[in-house]
Amino acid sequence: MFDKTELKTLGMLSATVEHPISGKHKRMDFYVAATHDRAILGMKACRDMDLLFVNESNICSVQNDRATASVSSRSTAAADAVGQPLTKEVIVERYADLFTGVG
Repeated sequence: MFDKTELKTLGMLSATVEHPISGKHKRMDFYVAATHDRAILGMKACRDMDLLFVNESNICSVQNDRATASVSSRSTAAADAVGQPLTKEVIVERYADLFTGVG
């Protein structure tokens, strides 16, 4: 998981799932967790079932340039305002709700 912990599972089952609109079928593996009561679909499963489309031509490469990546004490707004690159710390601070809990 994102926080480097391991999700404890009770077991795994395979099931055929169906997209509710397109009717597309796919056999998928599901892992049953003891401590979580919500289903989580990974990106691959979402893409396989046409629930999510990623336009990969819109994804830009990100490089860490140590000379300009020092945004440690600035707020995320300040980082954007001065055109500084977004670091891992800035992203985790800005979208903290996405990086807590299971997912």
